[in-house]
Amino acid sequence: MSAQPVSTKAQQRRAHAAAVRQWARRDERLRRISMLIGLIALAAAVGLALAALL
Repeated sequence: MSAQPVSTKAQQRRAHAAAVRQWARRDERLRRISMLIGLIALAAAVGLALAALL
């Protein structure tokens, strides 16, 4: 048997789940920002390529 009461374990599980959700949200935000930066870089590269052709 465990030395910790069930309520303490449940509280720890809830805290861990909340932390995991917070990290997932942060990761999603960083992924979107990274994708936006990539799209801007791609647009700049296409613009430079078109300018070079003219």
